[in-house]
Amino acid sequence: MSYDMHVAPPPPVEVRAGVFLKTDHFALVAKLLDLTTDAALSRAIKMDRITISRARDGIIGERFIAAVLSVFGEHAEKLAKYGVGVKFEDLFEIRDKAAAA
Repeated sequence: MSYDMHVAPPPPVEVRAGVFLKTDHFALVAKLLDLTTDAALSRAIKMDRITISRARDGIIGERFIAAVLSVFGEHAEKLAKYGVGVKFEDLFEIRDKAAAA
């Protein structure tokens, strides 16, 4: 690829791994636990509703991950009867995301 001497090439985009919520699986687990509103979810995991919304948008912190795994994990046996897992890899995925500029 050649560039005109007067036009700078685009800067490289730094890519790094990020943790993302598997929203469909998260919603299924919540439904099976009868946590059908964000208010009910926020009470169960002891986090603000905005935190749940941000997690769905890809902004996840370690406290959210720990809370979800802890609360959903308490019901692992019940959920296993439906073939639904609540381990990290069931609820979250690691994939590349562009670094913030």
